[in-house]
Amino acid sequence: MRYPIIAALFFSILSLTGCISSSKVNESSFRGFCYQSGGKNMSCDNIAICDQYLSVFENPQTSEDTCLQACEDIGKNFSKQHPVDECEIVSKDGLSWCQRYCRQTHGN
Repeated sequence: MRYPIIAALFFSILSLTGCISSSKVNESSFRGFCYQSGGKNMSCDNIAICDQYLSVFENPQTSEDTCLQACEDIGKNFSKQHPVDECEIVSKDGLSWCQRYCRQTHGN
């Protein structure tokens, strides 16, 4: 229980200092953050969930809007299959990182 709290505090401090927010999202950084989402005590398959979002990285979109829509579609599909369960946090984190990737790749 103590480790997730320490990790959350660590990442909060990093984001406040700009270490995380200024870094570019790529497949490797996405995997690192998404695969660890939700902590170790969850019974869901983080890798399978996160890999769905990786399809956006692997199949480059033509614009920011189509990229964001691809991320949203994956999130909506997950929500339909798993309306309310403990894996929802992983999907939401994956969606957030996917959207961030789109904005960095296609944004101004």
